[in-house]
Amino acid sequence: MKRFMIAALCAAALIMAAGTAQAYAIYNHVDHKVCVQTPGAEFFLICNFTISANGHHNGSHGSGLGTHCVQWKGEGKCWLSQNFKIPKGGYARIYKHEVKIYKHNDEHIDTKAVHWAEPSDCPLPFNDWP
Repeated sequence: MKRFMIAALCAAALIMAAGTAQAYAIYNHVDHKVCVQTPGAEFFLICNFTISANGHHNGSHGSGLGTHCVQWKGEGKCWLSQNFKIPKGGYARIYKHEVKIYKHNDEHIDTKAVHWAEPSDCPLPFNDWP
């Protein structure tokens, strides 16, 4: 009986540990599709992934997001954020003039500015975007 109780407790601990590992998330609060890029992807003018207008993206289970930025084209301008990181299980909210980063417990930990550029300065991934 003791062995059964020990095994049951170990199994419960493993299940609870797995249940607490959360994926990072990014919530897009702008009315345009955004391109999420690492510095390398930005250099090569490609998106690591995109998020639809007012959509969201969930990362891998139990992961954070390394150094990335977001870009989009809208209102006759190109918009580019400063680089940011999301901790494991944390999330970011993209707004027109800033990206706010939070821990998994909703603690706000950072805000990165979003700047705009003229359409002629838009990088290639956006040339065919509306």
